[in-house]
Amino acid sequence: MQNTWDRNPAVQKRIKTIPSYSSTLTTTNQNSTPQPANTMHEDAQLTGVTRNGVVLVMAGASLPHNEIVANVLSSWRTALRHTDCGAYGSDLRVQTPAGLYTYPDISVICGHVQLVPDRSATATNPVILVDVLPDATEEYDRGDKFTLYKSIPTLLHYILISQTEVLVEDFERIQPEEWQRRELRELNQVVQIPTPALAIALSDIFRRVF
Repeated sequence: MQNTWDRNPAVQKRIKTIPSYSSTLTTTNQNSTPQPANTMHEDAQLTGVTRNGVVLVMAGASLPHNEIVANVLSSWRTALRHTDCGAYGSDLRVQTPAGLYTYPDISVICGHVQLVPDRSATATNPVILVDVLPDATEEYDRGDKFTLYKSIPTLLHYILISQTEVLVEDFERIQPEEWQRRELRELNQVVQIPTPALAIALSDIFRRVF
């Protein structure tokens, strides 16, 4: 399929001025500053994030976590079927410009998937990232990790979903360095993403959970 994503005027308007770039938590170094990617290590058999050579290992996800991820991923894969965008699960690793390796619950990538050289499962150009919040890493997901996600030039939305209450937070990039937060708490509300065109009701996100 011909790549039309990067020629979409709506996308260009939003990202053309953004600089480009060529559960159990186990860590002893969580607050340190990430180093360049070539100084970091990773283990493809571990699920979590890798930072400063320290692997933050995540335990197996809960049933509500799995339900939520399955609901959103199945909806978005169907919605994007006839576009040049795709929705991927947590087996697809994402690298930030600062060298953070992480496994978002859901990634949406449009156009050509830009992979780290010699790493066929590590992408660098998501437009949407979704994390379902476990209690153990909620502070990290909202803080340090979001700060690192903001440095991804293509990223337009970061969505956090609670698994303990009806709550979805959609952080939308409206300027290169400006993000707008939208909070949804009612099952009849809808997460609306203009580019790529996606919509999902909270009642569908939390199906079989609440």
